[in-house]
Amino acid sequence: MAYFITCCSTCDLTEEHLSALGVRYGLYHYIVDGKEYPDDLFKSITPGEFYGAIERGAMPTTSQITVAELENLVE
Repeated sequence: MAYFITCCSTCDLTEEHLSALGVRYGLYHYIVDGKEYPDDLFKSITPGEFYGAIERGAMPTTSQITVAELENLVE
């Protein structure tokens, strides 16, 4: 394949939709209440847990994917 399309996990599409289109995606990371999670389309934490933490005053922070993760994405 001469090229492929990629995006990040913040694209607001489901894993099924991305897979059906053959789009590779990188998982951003976020921290809630001192714990780091991959933005894995709500597999590691449910939407209720995430937004519930925000309702209780948590302030999530985010970070981009690492160089190693990017290399794995495009290999």
